[in-house]
Amino acid sequence: MPNCTYLSKEEKSAPGHKAGKERLTLLFGANASSDLKLKPLLVYLAENPRAFKGIFKSQLPVIWKSNKKAWVTLMVFEDWFNDHFVPAVERYLSSKGLPFKVLLVLDNALGHPSNLSNMHPNVKVVYLPLNTTSLIQLMDQGVIANFKAYYLRRTIRSALRAIEGNKELTLKQFWKGYNIADAVRNIAKLLASHGEELSAEDLLELEQQMIEEELEVPDPKPRSLTVKGLSEGFTHLEGAWASFEGEDPNVARFDKIRRGIMDLVTFYKETLKEKQVKKSVQSRLDTFFHKSPVPPPTPSPEVVTIPDPPVLPGPSVAACPPLADLDVASSEPKSVDTTTMTSPTPSDSQAPASSTP
Repeated sequence: MPNCTYLSKEEKSAPGHKAGKERLTLLFGANASSDLKLKPLLVYLAENPRAFKGIFKSQLPVIWKSNKKAWVTLMVFEDWFNDHFVPAVERYLSSKGLPFKVLLVLDNALGHPSNLSNMHPNVKVVYLPLNTTSLIQLMDQGVIANFKAYYLRRTIRSALRAIEGNKELTLKQFWKGYNIADAVRNIAKLLASHGEELSAEDLLELEQQMIEEELEVPDPKPRSLTVKGLSEGFTHLEGAWASFEGEDPNVARFDKIRRGIMDLVTFYKETLKEKQVKKSVQSRLDTFFHKSPVPPPTPSPEVVTIPDPPVLPGPSVAACPPLADLDVASSEPKSVDTTTMTSPTPSDSQAPASSTP
């Protein structure tokens, strides 16, 4: 199980329970036309696990082998080649009316013997070049990756189904009880569900499902040491020291442990100081400049034209020159003719007339 799943996190945090380190290795094989799928070889840590009590290994959907590290060793592979691969391929070719001539393509792994071509005259073995497994190994072109994905999905689905069916069962309890027998049953159901060839509709549905899963998985955010993160870490650490100091009656022991741990986190402490100094020295360029207020635009000068005064009825008067135009921008009147204007003096019997400006 991958470490990022909720099941694995629950397993690691379960009190009184060690995280499971059980591993198993599966060996897959098929022909080019994919109408022959070999029975998988399963290598586990123990030969007779307790979970298989009362179960015959010959009835399992896999070929059972054991190794202390669950590896495919030279001896295990030779036994699989002679006792399982050759008979299975010979029966298949006989059912098709084909001669028994086989080309076996293997990757260049340490567990694959180099003398397999000498073990059977009708089987020729070709080994792929080194460091090319992920590129041209036929089983790596989606077969192994899809099997692991379906295995993980079925396992999590089994956990959810068990919890929903039994309200008293917790996820921790389910994961404690998950053993190699459950894993083999999971593998058997996967093999049974993929026994038939996929139709065109199945392939389209599988492709769409894989696209949706890729879209749902976010890219992991790159990690980096920041001032905020380091400061929070040391804040939590100081809180822990306060708790331990209040509980430990041996002051010398507490000081020794504290000095030892602080020596281990020296790198983080120095990194925090460097980042704090760098942050205080580096300032933004715009802090050295201040924005000046933009003055309002100056209105364009306007020329005001004063119309000529109306001529009022009355006695005739001397001609009056027109008023001078005013320069509004400079507020200074233009030169004006100062010639004295006279008008006839009215007689005593005549009413005075309105003066002309």
